Amino acid sequence: MAALVYIGNLGPQTSSDDIREAFSAAGHAPRAVKLVRDPVTGRRRGFGYVELEDEHAAAAAMESLNGASVAGRRLSVEPATSHQRSRFIGERWESADTSER
Repeated sequence: MAALVYIGNLGPQTSSDDIREAFSAAGHAPRAVKLVRDPVTGRRRGFGYVELEDEHAAAAAMESLNGASVAGRRLSVEPATSHQRSRFIGERWESADTSER
């Protein structure tokens, strides 16, 4: 079953491709990446979510990527809360970057 992790402390220019690349380079290919935008301004809010294959992959990704540097910022990679999962896991994410729309 897929697992969702929260990623925080993202810079305003960080793209889902940057996140996808960081996770893949660490051996944790994401199924989907969603960077959250402000609904009014369209600006990125500095956090997002990564869907991984299963809980084991999520735990390994959190261990290896929490504190890693991406685009000059230290990532915060944590388990998504039940509220975050219920809000976002139900969405149908595409493989392509959905945050660029």
